[in-house]
Amino acid sequence: MAGFGKKKRIIRTDLPGATEAVAITDILSARIAQGHYLAGDPLPSERALATEFAVDRSVVRISISQLERRRLVYRNRGCRPRVGQPVGTELPGQPVRSKSRRNEIAVLLSYNTTYPAAINISQGINEFLRFKEAPFRAHVFDTCGLTLETQALDALEADKFAGIVVWHSGDSGTLARLARLHDKGAPLVFVDRYTPDIDCDFVGTDNQGSAFDAVKYLIDLGHRRIAHLTSDESVSSVVLRSQGYREALFAEGISFDPSLVLQPDLWDVADAVASLLNLPEPPTAIFAMNDAYAHAIITAVEAMGLQVPGDISVMGFDDLERYSPRPALLTTVHQPFCRIGQRAADLLIQRLSTRSRTMTYRHILLHAPVVVRSTCRQINGAS
Repeated sequence: MAGFGKKKRIIRTDLPGATEAVAITDILSARIAQGHYLAGDPLPSERALATEFAVDRSVVRISISQLERRRLVYRNRGCRPRVGQPVGTELPGQPVRSKSRRNEIAVLLSYNTTYPAAINISQGINEFLRFKEAPFRAHVFDTCGLTLETQALDALEADKFAGIVVWHSGDSGTLARLARLHDKGAPLVFVDRYTPDIDCDFVGTDNQGSAFDAVKYLIDLGHRRIAHLTSDESVSSVVLRSQGYREALFAEGISFDPSLVLQPDLWDVADAVASLLNLPEPPTAIFAMNDAYAHAIITAVEAMGLQVPGDISVMGFDDLERYSPRPALLTTVHQPFCRIGQRAADLLIQRLSTRSRTMTYRHILLHAPVVVRSTCRQINGAS
C-alpha cells in the first residue's frame, strides 16, 4: 500500500478546527448542497446570518467571499448574493442536463445532515476537476440508505459513466454489483473504506495509524484502563480503528481486556457506558469509533451525574465539530474529508487518462492527526 503523511504528529489548539468564517462557510455550503438554498435563491441577509451564528457581520462577509471563490454564490451590484450551480457538479436529486454520460463521473456518497463528510468529499472532487480543468463533471448520487444505493447502481448499470467514486455501505449485494461494473471496465475508486474482493484504487484515512496515535495520546496522559466503543460493521475503517486501539495497548505493555470493548448501536450507547462504569475496575478513558459515539458517551456520562473529563476522558474520531460555529470541545482525530475527495478525483482522472488495465492499483492513506481540546485529562501525575 502507498502511504502518505506517515509522520505522526499532534495538533494542539484551544480553538475550533477552523476559524468562525470557515466554519460558517462550510455550513452554508452544506445547505446549498442539500437544497436548503436553491440555485438562484438569495442568501439570507448579512444581519440575519450574523444573528444566527452570533458573529460580527464582518465574519459573515468573509464567509460569503469564500463561497464566491468556491463558485457557490454570485453577486450583482446592489443585490444580495444568490446561489449558483457549482461548476462541474450535479447536486443530489437534480436531473442531469446532458444525455451523454461520457464526460461524467458518478459519485456515490451518503448524504447525512448530521455527518457532513460526504459534502466535503464531493467538494474536494469538484475542486480538483476545476483546478485541473478536467473535461469531466461530477454527478452525485445520494446513497443514504440501502434503497438509494440500489437505485444509484441501477442508474450506473443503465448508463455508461466515465468512472465511479464510491463510499460503499458495506452491503454484500451492492458490493457484488459494483464488482460487476468494475469487471466490465468501469474505472472505480473507493473512498473511506475498501474491500479485498475488488482490486481497485482507494483513498482514505490511515485509520489504523491514527487510532494508534489517539490511544497512545491517552496512554501518555496516564490512562491504563481505556475502553473502546465501536460498531459491529465489518467494513475496513471500523476494523482498522479497532486494530489500532489494540496495537497501541500492546506497544505500551498494557494487556487487552475484552470487557472494555463494546459494540452497541448508537442509541444503546448509554447502556454501554453504564455497564463500563459499573465494572469492578472501570475505565478512566473511552476511545470512540467516531464523534457521534463520542458525543453520545458524553451525554450518557453527564446523565449519570458525572463529568467529562473530570470523571472520565473521551476521545472521538472525525473532528465534526470543525463545522460548528461554536467553539469545539471534543478531543478527536481530524479526518481530511476534502483532501480525500481531491485525491480520489486525481486517481480516477489518471486512470481515465491512461485507459490502462495494467496500471498498478493504489491505496492512498492520508494522515489524520489528533486534535487536542478539552475532553481528555492527565491522571496519575503523567507528564
